[in-house]
Amino acid sequence: MAEGETTRFDTLRCALAIAAPVALYSNLTQYAEAALGGPKPLFLVIAIVGGAIGAVATEPHRPSKLLRSPLLLWCYLYLLLTTAWGIWRWNVGGPTDQAIADRYRCVAFLVAMAIAFDDGRARRLGRIAVVGVALFTSCVTIAESAGVLVFDDSLHRTLGRAAGFYVNPNLAGLAITFGLAVGISVVPRVARIPVLLVGAAGIAATFSRGALLCLAVLVAFLLWRKELNPLWTAVAVAGVALWLAFNGGSLEAMLDTSGVLNRDTLARLSMEADDSGRVALARKVWHMYLDSPWVGQGLATERAGRISHNIYLSLAAEHGVLGILAYPALLVAIAWRHRRAVGVALVFLLAGFFSHNLLEDESALLCLALAAARPLGATSEREVPAAAPSEARVEQAQA
Repeated sequence: MAEGETTRFDTLRCALAIAAPVALYSNLTQYAEAALGGPKPLFLVIAIVGGAIGAVATEPHRPSKLLRSPLLLWCYLYLLLTTAWGIWRWNVGGPTDQAIADRYRCVAFLVAMAIAFDDGRARRLGRIAVVGVALFTSCVTIAESAGVLVFDDSLHRTLGRAAGFYVNPNLAGLAITFGLAVGISVVPRVARIPVLLVGAAGIAATFSRGALLCLAVLVAFLLWRKELNPLWTAVAVAGVALWLAFNGGSLEAMLDTSGVLNRDTLARLSMEADDSGRVALARKVWHMYLDSPWVGQGLATERAGRISHNIYLSLAAEHGVLGILAYPALLVAIAWRHRRAVGVALVFLLAGFFSHNLLEDESALLCLALAAARPLGATSEREVPAAAPSEARVEQAQA
């Protein structure tokens, strides 16, 4: 294949790389189903998986490297873990069967997106789409906090905490952070600090302390990697602090008028808010793990009503020792290929302490697949390392 030549396989991958972030990462399809009675997002996931299968069928030799990648190895092992615990389950049917189906669906989606992003052009389009949706979500949550946007409260939204189309403010905050972590590399260096400031404001509107902590880890990693200018970062932080010092009163009045400030959000601002019972729930799940530390309690343990909000505890309670290693192993597989993905892995590593469904949420899985894509190939993608021309030529020859 001549250099620069575009095939049907490439076109389909680029289409998937744009459609999935716009429809699924933005949570628009999930919101449309819940609030408007729209079609199930599962149909779009099936279509994306079908498109990936069609792309591979068109040119089966193209994704051969992907089949040997650390990400695919993790998928094999995760499905093996799920299948083994599903075959020997005690509670036949019900939540267990649903858990097995959900895991197979999510792994299929993760592999489909890995196939879509296994190309420089598709990766770049995917990162542009993801960071664009993250900024869009930030603007939506900011507008919601300011009272400019009003959402129907029939979905039991959390009063005072903006969430946009995600409904759950914690999910919205983490989604913004994931999008910034994965997509910041395509943002010009001069615009990265403004983009991060908009994202920080959007996350602040959700009052998600876990998401803000993840964003702080991301910024620290970018500074360490010298992908942000330390001086201008300090200037930006100081500028925000000064603005809040002089305009805090008017900002508080605006938030009070829009109904944002209530007992919960004020407690979060003063860092006096409790843990909403999460520590007690985590302890219960931890004791469930201790009751069977080697093999766990079986699939769908938490679906019985004990949600830990912690993916490490969730998998440990279900699978024992292997469950404890499952999620960190995925992050190692993602960071194995290139150092830039280490920042994304660190963000997801920390996020695992605040969420139990990162391996079931399409927005998180999409960002993981995009982060795992190796920035090498026969394209002009910006992030292709200049010091690896021979490796790029090898991939070009294999393509």
